[in-house]
Amino acid sequence: MKKVYLMALGLVLMALSVQAQSILSPREDFKAAEMLPNYLINGAIDLNDTCLVIQNADSIVIVDTRDGRELGKFFEPTDYEAKHFISFVVLSPDGKSLWTGFTTTGFTDDRIYQVDLSDGSWTQKAAFQANYDLEFWNDQILVSGTNNAEFGAPSGIYLLDLSGNNQHRELIKIGGYSTGMSVDQMGDLYCGTSYSMDPNVLVQWDSVALSAVINDTDALPLDLDDAVKLSDLPAGAGDCAVDANGDVFVNLNIWGGSNQALTRWNGTAGDGIQLDTLATSASWLMSIETRGSFAEPSPGNAVYTYAGGTPLNELHMDYLPIVANPMADIDLTDPSADSLLALAGVFSDPDDPDEDIDYSVLSNSDESLVTASISNDTLHLSFATERSGNACIVVEAQSNGKMVNDTIMISLTSTVGMDVNSLTHIKLYPNPARELLYVRSAGDRASVKLYNLQGTCLRSIDLKGSEASLDISALKPGSYLILVESAGEVHRQLIQKL
Repeated sequence: MKKVYLMALGLVLMALSVQAQSILSPREDFKAAEMLPNYLINGAIDLNDTCLVIQNADSIVIVDTRDGRELGKFFEPTDYEAKHFISFVVLSPDGKSLWTGFTTTGFTDDRIYQVDLSDGSWTQKAAFQANYDLEFWNDQILVSGTNNAEFGAPSGIYLLDLSGNNQHRELIKIGGYSTGMSVDQMGDLYCGTSYSMDPNVLVQWDSVALSAVINDTDALPLDLDDAVKLSDLPAGAGDCAVDANGDVFVNLNIWGGSNQALTRWNGTAGDGIQLDTLATSASWLMSIETRGSFAEPSPGNAVYTYAGGTPLNELHMDYLPIVANPMADIDLTDPSADSLLALAGVFSDPDDPDEDIDYSVLSNSDESLVTASISNDTLHLSFATERSGNACIVVEAQSNGKMVNDTIMISLTSTVGMDVNSLTHIKLYPNPARELLYVRSAGDRASVKLYNLQGTCLRSIDLKGSEASLDISALKPGSYLILVESAGEVHRQLIQKL
């Protein structure tokens, strides 16, 4: 396949998607979206954690997937005069170069180039007739195609000869039309056959068998009988891909038909159609690629494909809503007013409108201390008077049938009934203060808390010796309340921040 290395785009690519447009019609529980819609693909692509590589017409363009900026453009060598067509573009594992293949009419001048990304220079690495796809396998390079100028020659997978002699050695005999291939994290190789007539199959060669034929120059090529048959295919495969969890995906393009399909192997190897259809399309699907683990419904896990003249399209599980900005715990002393907290900024749904999220109070550990209700996407907290204690409130957000929770802790302190300002051995200085406020005590250990006039605790320390300090340099100028509690008695004093 035209290999795409997808690492950690996550929410970045979500931000650059157009949810309403896609060539894919997803089945239930899946979502499809166009990525980087300003860039139409008529050739081949590759992708890493920050960049999308698009090869169209006579140049290669690199686009920053974080913000859509164009980072570079590399024009094909001017001495390649034959009319040629793009086969693949692949980023090297070290990210320093691109490998790209071309074919020509009659397969008379088919080439494979390496493009140095540091200076944009092109170097022809090999001539390979009817090349189709390229994969890196350890320190070797595999190329699929026919390596033959005869139209309709059977396809295979070859070890690319970089010596200049172009003696590419056939490793696997496949037959039929050329198709994409994929290598998983263990080095196993996957491929779907593409015959115009049945039978077609999705197969896997294990890394041990592949290594043996690569390392033994006298070994006979492997064939379909040496592979594990994963599934029969109802149509010829265009490409296949394996994700981080080992799930295998294959696209099926019906010759002469209008129903193309993006499918996933169901995990049962053997005869019959062992595929689940994820999405259909009226467009002929090109290569497919994976990122992360598709089965985990969170941003960064997806399958990608495209058709000629379209942007990159993403298919993923319906993502769970997320806690974007967790609710801050509340610590109040003698609260005199209710608290209101807008939930719209707390929760978000990466692939559904945030305004469609429904909120509810899932639990409240102490309703006698604080009551919690939700109205107009706002959490309303009412506090008991003359009470001290703690309560845990859990808020649930539900979007498109999927839920996520966030927890807020409420701590209330009441000074009613306490012997206030009886701690004559407590001294606060300087007052007013600009950066540090010192607390001196000649008595027992004490708890020192600083509140704003709305009752929110901003600073808290335990006084274990004779003196401690509070850093108030970041506070806004104004009045604040200091509470020092020791042995059930409280010292309360207003201080001024300069």
